Amino acid sequence: MKILTIATSLVAAGVLTACVSMPGSSGDTGEADAGAGPVAAAVENWQLAAESATQTAFVDVGSLQAADNGLRAVAKINFSQPQPWAKSAYLSARNTYLMDCASRRLADRENLIFEGPDFAGKRLSRASRSGNNLIWRDVAAGTVEGEILNFACRQASPR
Repeated sequence: MKILTIATSLVAAGVLTACVSMPGSSGDTGEADAGAGPVAAAVENWQLAAESATQTAFVDVGSLQAADNGLRAVAKINFSQPQPWAKSAYLSARNTYLMDCASRRLADRENLIFEGPDFAGKRLSRASRSGNNLIWRDVAAGTVEGEILNFACRQASPR
């Protein structure tokens, strides 16, 4: 309970959000931060956004914010089967997207991939883009990314 109280206080003060938004940032080792799990779980609010036969996707509703004439959202995608990557494989990805809800387009701001589901195990890769390096793509309805976009845009729209 003490950890949750401290984490809540840090979040309210705006101190913890930067730490939580960078999981696995323990340097260039690729290892996830030891002890970050309980704090991250207390701060992040993952809600189911999409399911398919091979993927389950969640959006952290606390990550939704206006950005660059669009929307910023963080998604967690768990894969039912290992996804090949280099000489390894991954079972989960943490993707930070920039979204244009009106045009149904998105761009990857940051992608992290992990050996296990729910960001477990070693972080295998981190890739990021910004500004003119963003690659915008149309998102088809009925896809996992399409459902992530729909969910995030619905959550962020004024009610």
